Amino acid sequence: MERMNSSVKPGGFRLLRLFLLLLLAVSVYAGTAFGASYTYVSTLGVKGLAVAVDGSGNLYVAEMDNHIIEKYNSSGIYVNTLGVTGETGTDNSHFDNPTAVAVDGSGNVYVADTNNLRIQKYDSSGSYVSTLDGAGEGSFNFPQGVAVDGSGNVYVSDTNNHRILKYNSSGTYVSTLGVTGVPGTDNSHFDQPQQMAVDGSGNLYVADMRNHRIQKFKSDGTYLDTLGVSNELGTDNNHLYYPYGVAVDGSGNVYVADTVNHRIQKFDPTGGYVATLGVTLDPGSDNSHFSSPTGTAVDGSNNLYVADQGNNRIQKYSQSVSVVPAKLTLISPSGTIVTNVPQYRWNSVSASSYSISVWVDGKAVFSRSYTAAEVNCSGGGACYITPSFNIKSGSSARWWVRGVNDGGAGSWSEPLEFAVSAPVLPGKPTLISPIDTINTKSPQYKWNSVATATSYVISIWVDGKSMFGGTFTANQAGCASGGECSVTPPLAVNFGASARWWVRAINGVGAGSWSTPLNFTVVDPIPAAPTLISPSGTTASHTPEYRWNSVNIATSYWISIWIDGKSMFSRSYTAAEVNCSGGGECYITPSLNINSGSSVRFWVRGINGAGAGSWSIPNSFTVD
Repeated sequence: MERMNSSVKPGGFRLLRLFLLLLLAVSVYAGTAFGASYTYVSTLGVKGLAVAVDGSGNLYVAEMDNHIIEKYNSSGIYVNTLGVTGETGTDNSHFDNPTAVAVDGSGNVYVADTNNLRIQKYDSSGSYVSTLDGAGEGSFNFPQGVAVDGSGNVYVSDTNNHRILKYNSSGTYVSTLGVTGVPGTDNSHFDQPQQMAVDGSGNLYVADMRNHRIQKFKSDGTYLDTLGVSNELGTDNNHLYYPYGVAVDGSGNVYVADTVNHRIQKFDPTGGYVATLGVTLDPGSDNSHFSSPTGTAVDGSNNLYVADQGNNRIQKYSQSVSVVPAKLTLISPSGTIVTNVPQYRWNSVSASSYSISVWVDGKAVFSRSYTAAEVNCSGGGACYITPSFNIKSGSSARWWVRGVNDGGAGSWSEPLEFAVSAPVLPGKPTLISPIDTINTKSPQYKWNSVATATSYVISIWVDGKSMFGGTFTANQAGCASGGECSVTPPLAVNFGASARWWVRAINGVGAGSWSTPLNFTVVDPIPAAPTLISPSGTTASHTPEYRWNSVNIATSYWISIWIDGKSMFSRSYTAAEVNCSGGGECYITPSLNINSGSSVRFWVRGINGAGAGSWSIPNSFTVD
């Protein structure tokens, strides 16, 4: 590539410096654990903003503050320097705040010489080759990222112009991604794009920093995917927070320097979250923490390099290889359903996260990654989630899930298909009880459940007047899973009263028809036969006390006494007169004198408004 414009634009580098100071100042201590699949290898005590690795495992570090690019071999031994340490300049032996570096398949080195508004190319020995400065395309405005694909095409993050420029291997302009000078949040715009990476298929990844996302494009510029949520910072695994650097390994896994979250995020080739290196929102200087990491690179042996900018070092980690999750089995929804926002359930596998894909009427409408905790199966068992998107009635859907762990993404499940029918009102319930004559004032009301009902309304009329109306959820009625529903409303129906009751079912569509009513009357039950206590056997008293156990619904008691085979005493006493209106034992001493030697037999029966109960079993006694 030939230099197209020898002039150098004056000006400082205030924007990037202020941004980096901001990153170092932001720290809120609330973290997720350091990635278990990474093993710390070594530290290089160099303050680098960006890193790159060539095919031989040599490491290149962009030292912005020192105005140089330094090269180290795979063992961390210094090899050479591009630029002059601590010295800025505009000739081909100097840089001014270089912020990014890339290496092509032939070992040529490309440097984003940011304050000099140019991209410099050097061969593998460090000799200057050519300059690209954007002349003819409005020139560069602080370029802060550079990447090279397998065909030698060069991509430049023209940061303050909010665009990506593509040049062929000869330095000829090819195309532009973004709108020059116009920041934006849709997929046709960028806002301060930074470092970039290219995968083996020629797909381009752009760290769209101020939009808190990584944008993926085909080599022809067609938008493919987004990592993170556009224009929305966050700390969970679906969000990023001012991402500055990005790298791709040979398997297509993506590594993001999520700078203000103080972590490196790993995603699989489909964009599903895989793992975290570092502790989220928790800066630190040990080998499990980072402080504002700004660059990342992966070599051919799957070693990961991190430009830990806030700690003035480059960290190297090896990655353990895990077995990818097994193919999982889906549970529901399937068949025909009536809800427009269904819950999705599947059996868990050995996965740290899950990617779900839903197609409706032949089109992809939903795709997202969830951690195992977010889908409620970090401890195993069934996973479930209810995504907040609506499927129209009459639509047919198909969905898949696959597990993801540190080893990558497993195979997609076999799909399940379902159709969403038009919502319908619930059917009419069938009542069970109470019915006819009952003897309890506060009965339990029972009816058969109705499919699709989420709650029930019960109405009770007594002696022609509405006395109760209330709503109970299917859970409260004990029939969320079907079967019989039952409730005991806070209503007492007086003895002798006649009642009529109805139930209707309710779901998200509305209320169904009222049931056919049931009628019942509450009657006062006849008391049971009392149990006698004394006297029995032989007694010395000629006027003994008579005792028996009370009956809880008796209002009075009738006592009958026979002496020597003849009825000698028969009388009714109120419960109060026999001292047991509050329950317990009843007792009374009738004014009846019994001669010595007489044989006596007595009975008691309870009485209430419904009538007289059965006589007790008699007690017999003899008076001495």
